Amino acid sequence: KPLRAAMVAARMMSRAMWRRACARPVEGRVRRRELQLIVGAASRPHREKGAGEDAYCGDPALGFLGVADGVGGSKSAEVDPGAFARRLLAFCQRHVREGAPPAEALRLARRSVAEDAIAKRGGASTATVARLRGNELRVANFGDSAVAVFRPAPRQFAIPDGDNDSARRVVLYPRLVLQTQDQTYFFNAPYQASANDDPTPPDALGSCEQDEVAAVVRPGDVVLAATDGLWDNLHLRSIQNVIAAALPALWASAGRHGLLQSTLADLSDDPVAFDPTLDHLTQLASALADHAVRVYDDDKANLTPFALAARNEGLDFSGGKEDDVSVVAALVFPDDAALAAADALPTDNFADFALPPASAGSTG
Repeated sequence: KPLRAAMVAARMMSRAMWRRACARPVEGRVRRRELQLIVGAASRPHREKGAGEDAYCGDPALGFLGVADGVGGSKSAEVDPGAFARRLLAFCQRHVREGAPPAEALRLARRSVAEDAIAKRGGASTATVARLRGNELRVANFGDSAVAVFRPAPRQFAIPDGDNDSARRVVLYPRLVLQTQDQTYFFNAPYQASANDDPTPPDALGSCEQDEVAAVVRPGDVVLAATDGLWDNLHLRSIQNVIAAALPALWASAGRHGLLQSTLADLSDDPVAFDPTLDHLTQLASALADHAVRVYDDDKANLTPFALAARNEGLDFSGGKEDDVSVVAALVFPDDAALAAADALPTDNFADFALPPASAGSTG
């Protein structure tokens, strides 16, 4: 299972190896650093939704990542919630490119869709966007998708061994630093942007408006942006275990390819640790999305986060929530490292949803 996989993946990591691989001058730990992101993504549409109703985007050149989840209840013969979500997130990306911080970019995007010829036909969507500037990751969240920051650090786990109850193993494990929280009007009814949206002032007392949070990040941190299809089906520990299983090869790859310090190459001699770092992030996003799909497909008795939330509302429910699952996975690394040209390209599902020229569709 996931925890055992994490332990097996880190089987070669001793405390001495950890100290040697991560050693660096003290002054490098305390000075403010310019950082950037390399980003991979994966999406698993619901089997009955065709291309799905999620949008996702990662743009290393902007230090930007985000997801949007079209609300299925807004669907009609004329309205495609997926098209609305993609246009909402594409407008967010545009406004960030024009210089707006995430919270302002999301507010501007919510106004932009109200003026867009396609989006104003109808639809609704949640959205969560983030941007890295310097060493600060700023996040804006509207609804029940989420952004989370994980910081790998050594952690001891007991080894299941009937002959030795005291045996322990050191694992590179991702502790949670930041996670946005659901915004809902009531159970399974998230805050959502729509073509008729009228954002209230962000500081209005008691307003049902987007949240803005921030975290100071470090090289080696893993950042996830994902729609609720992930968070509704996987508990935090399950997500951490999937990341932990991928970390030794991910960090070793980043060390070999010049994104993190070269001594991290010692963390794994598995052949996959020589693959491009972008491949590892794409595979991590895929592993998380596939794990969420397996949960809602195969384990109808599982007490998932969604099932627990339902029971807290007095509803008799077990198993997962069938939904689209979209995951963007990013690795933080120093700005003085160079990305290959292919690794710096945006990854998104906007190909068939080109926006109008900025003068016609942008309020920024």
